[in-house]
Amino acid sequence: MTGSGRFDLPVWQGLYEELKDRRFVVLAVALDSGGTASAGQWILAAKPTYPCLIDERHVVAELYGMVNVPSAVWIDEAGRIVRPTEVAGASDAFRTQMDRKTKQMSAEGTADRQRTRTAYLNALRDWTAKGAESTFALSGDQVCRRSSGPSAEHALAAAHFRLGQYLHLSFAKTSSHSVDGRPALSRQAKER
Repeated sequence: MTGSGRFDLPVWQGLYEELKDRRFVVLAVALDSGGTASAGQWILAAKPTYPCLIDERHVVAELYGMVNVPSAVWIDEAGRIVRPTEVAGASDAFRTQMDRKTKQMSAEGTADRQRTRTAYLNALRDWTAKGAESTFALSGDQVCRRSSGPSAEHALAAAHFRLGQYLHLSFAKTSSHSVDGRPALSRQAKER
């Protein structure tokens, strides 16, 4: 599992507690350039008993073709992908059923979100009970067909992200420098 927003952590905790005796493990990866300073508080507040990682560079997203959160990849105990990246039980109700001013979800949107999440969690339950025999477990060929490379738009967005991240980190390393690149202390001394 990856990209679990702060609101999803308790859901995954409940599922993990329910299914851990079946050797089911949730591995949450926060895709957050702010690192521990940004995502750490939400992870600590949720008190998960399953592993939670923070991917500041979004490497997991690039490797698995993740675009939105929450996303998930199902990997069996042999390390094979059983279901490639997919939306992890979230619906698009927030796009159509949320009041943009109040940030309140309509009753219809809330019901849609709950139905979608329940169906997804039930699919995971079925897979943990039946393994490869589950109707939700895909064959290798099906996984390959569903796994596609990034679209041109997503590849460009990833390149922009990488460049922005590089520039941000480069600037952070030289934070004692002004925008014009001269050391702030030298500039101040010169101005005296």
